Amino acid sequence: MSSIKLVAWNVRGIMSSTICLSKFLKDTDCDICVISEHKLKERSLHYLSTIERGYNCISKADALPIGYNAYHGKGGIAILYKTSLQFSVNEISDINSSRIAGIELKNQSYGSLFIFGAYLPSDDSIENYKSELNILDNLYTYYSVYGNCIIAGDLNASCLDKDRPMSNNYKSKELLKFVSRHHLLYAGGEIQIKGPNYSYITKQTMLDYILCNESMYRKLRYYEILDEGEISSTSDHLPVVAEFVIDSNPHRVMNSCDKLPAWHKVSDAQINEYKKLLNDPVDMLIDKMRSFSYVDIDAINDEFVNILHTAADIAIPKCGFNPHTKPYWNADVKRAHDNERSKRRCWVLEGRPRGMHFDSYRMYKRAKSEFRRVQQVANEQYIQSCYDDLNETAECDVRLFWKQIKRFKGRSSKVYPEIVYENKVCNTPESVANCFAEYFHDIYQPKDENNFDNDFKCSIESTYNEIIKTCGVEGEYLPGGLITEKEVTELIGQLKYRKAAGHDRVQNEHLRHGGISVVKCVTAIFNIIVKQGRIPQNWKLGLLVPIFKGGTKCKTSPDNYRPVSLLSCVLKLFESVIKARKDFKSTLVA
Repeated sequence: MSSIKLVAWNVRGIMSSTICLSKFLKDTDCDICVISEHKLKERSLHYLSTIERGYNCISKADALPIGYNAYHGKGGIAILYKTSLQFSVNEISDINSSRIAGIELKNQSYGSLFIFGAYLPSDDSIENYKSELNILDNLYTYYSVYGNCIIAGDLNASCLDKDRPMSNNYKSKELLKFVSRHHLLYAGGEIQIKGPNYSYITKQTMLDYILCNESMYRKLRYYEILDEGEISSTSDHLPVVAEFVIDSNPHRVMNSCDKLPAWHKVSDAQINEYKKLLNDPVDMLIDKMRSFSYVDIDAINDEFVNILHTAADIAIPKCGFNPHTKPYWNADVKRAHDNERSKRRCWVLEGRPRGMHFDSYRMYKRAKSEFRRVQQVANEQYIQSCYDDLNETAECDVRLFWKQIKRFKGRSSKVYPEIVYENKVCNTPESVANCFAEYFHDIYQPKDENNFDNDFKCSIESTYNEIIKTCGVEGEYLPGGLITEKEVTELIGQLKYRKAAGHDRVQNEHLRHGGISVVKCVTAIFNIIVKQGRIPQNWKLGLLVPIFKGGTKCKTSPDNYRPVSLLSCVLKLFESVIKARKDFKSTLVA
C-alpha cells in the first residue's frame, strides 16, 4: 500500500544545513519536506531546488525591511516534493503571505490533498501572529471544502500544557483556538509521538507540528520526532516526520457509472488473450515470492491486483451502468436514434436552415418522426409484455407476481440528498460520504459498558487459542498442511459471476477467467498469508453502502441507514479456503 511521508523542519539557515538536509532526504526517503527559516533572499530561492536530485521546490522569502544589507535573508518557507509522486502537484498561488506556502496533490483515485507549510512569527507581537494565523485560518476554511488539508511547519507556539511556562501564552491560546475551531489533531494530544515530546531543543518545547483532521488521522501510520544525535544537524529544531496512507481514500464517493470490464460480453478469443497477458507477469511475481525468505505481503497483493487490471484493460471491453437507458430500448430504436442524430448533425453543419425546401431540414424532420414512431412502438410492446408476464404469474406464483410489480414500478432513490449529523447539514456527495464515514466510525468504537458480554469474549478467546494451538502442530500452516492448487481451483470455479467488486475493484471474473497462472499465484499468496499470520492491508478496506431501513423513518438521519460493506473478492476466496478446511476437519472428526 502506498503512502506519503511528510517532514517538517526548521533548518535555521539552509546554507549551513544543506549537507544535513541532503543526507536526511536520502535516509528518510521523504516525499514532501516543509522547510522553515531557510534565510534566503528572493534572488537566491532557486538554490533550494539544487539541494537534492529528484525534488522540485516552491518557496517564499520573508519580506525584508528597507536598508537591510546582510548577506543572508530572514525567515522564509519552502516545500520540497519528489518529482516521482503519483500526483499532479500544483502550487496554491492565492496566498497573501510570505510565511505560508501551499501545494495541491491530485489524482483520479484519491482526489485532492492540500498541504500548507507555515512559519509563523517568532517575535513577541501578538498582532503579527494573529494576522498570519488568520490567513492560515481562511485558507484552511476555503480549501477543506475541496479535500483534506494538512498544516506543517514551525508554528512558534505550543498546544501542550507542559510548555506554558516556557512559551508565549497569548500565542498558544490563539493557536489552540484555531486548532479546536477546525477540529485539528496535534502531537502530544490525540496523536501519539515516537521520540521526544519536544521539537525545540533549547527550551524543550513543542513548536513544530504536522496538524491534520480526523479523516487524515485515521490514515496516519506513525508520527515521529527524530531525537538529537539521530541526524547530523546544525539546527536547534528537531525534524518531525509523519507517514500517511494515501493509496486511495476509503471514504471517497464511488462513481456508479465507472466503466468496468464487460465480462458478460466477452468472446473466447478475448478470454484467451487475457490469459496470455497474465502468464509472464504472474510467473515473475511467483518467482519473486519464492526467491525471498520474507516478502512484503502488501506489496505482493498490490502488484497482483495491478497485473489483473492491466491485462483486463487491454483484452476485455469495458461497459458502464447507464442510468438513462429505457427498458424498451432495443436494436431498432437504437438504429432509428443513430439515424436521427446523424441527420441532425448534417442540418447543424449547414447552418440550421428552416423550411421543407431545404434537403437537410426535411431529412432531419423525417428521421426524427421515424425515431419517435419506432420508440412508441417499442414502448407499447414492452408494456404489453409486462402485462402478459403479470397475467401469467398472477395465476401460478403470487410472490413472483409482486416481485414483478415492484420491478415495473418507477423507482426513486433510497439515498436522501441531505443528511444531518451532530447539527451539521451535509448536502454534497463528498460531505454525505464523509458524514456516514464518521457516523459508522463512531458507532464501532469499542466502549466499556456494564452490559459487556464477558462470556462471549471468553468463548472467542478460547476458539482463537485452539486455532493457534492447532496451527502450531501443523508447522505454521492450516490443519491439513499447505493450501493446494487443487483446493483453490475448485473454489474459484464456484465463484458467481456479476457480483460487486470490493475496494480493489477485482471481480470474480478476474479470477475465474485467469487460468492456471492465477491459481498458482493465488495459492502462493494464501500460503504466505497463513505463514506470516497477517492479511494485506487492502483486504481490511471495504466499500460502505448505506441502505435505508425503510418505513416512515427520517431519511435525513444516519441512524436510519444500515451499512453494507463490499469486501475484496480475493479476501472472500481466502475465507472460503479456510471454511473448507474447517468443514473438512469437522467431517473427519465426526
